[in-house]
Amino acid sequence: MSFRRAALGSGALAALALALTGCGGSPATITVGAARPAVAALAADTAVRLPVGPGPVSARLSRDGYRIHVTFAPNRVTAPNRVLVTLGDGSGPVEGARVRLEAAMLEMDMGVATYSLAPAGNGYRTSTPAWQMRGRWGLGLTIVPPGHAPIHVVLDDRLT
Repeated sequence: MSFRRAALGSGALAALALALTGCGGSPATITVGAARPAVAALAADTAVRLPVGPGPVSARLSRDGYRIHVTFAPNRVTAPNRVLVTLGDGSGPVEGARVRLEAAMLEMDMGVATYSLAPAGNGYRTSTPAWQMRGRWGLGLTIVPPGHAPIHVVLDDRLT
């Protein structure tokens, strides 16, 4: 049995992206058929890479003088997932950072979903829709503290 990638016109791609963005009520950009590696953090040679999952993620690391704590829960394909990133330095929580999550299935090209994390309390958060596909996912975080170069963190996640 053979499979072919369906050719979609730009209007069909736009409608598909719009429909996928509406899933789960989370503001996101979906790039369909992106070339690999499409996730900036996955491509970064300087990325911190952490194997995680299955199940809830709570990862702590230090990088370039910053303390980073990432939680991703419930880390299931059948439910929306909550993402929280806290960022601190020697003087406490860091405000004004830009934090982006890019999610791509590593076993199949399903495109890339991009989420901007919003400031919330002493961290940055977003929620993703249920992705509905078990397997290995690359969850790339790009964290840009004010006046600092981007910090890339990749969660090599086994989603169940």
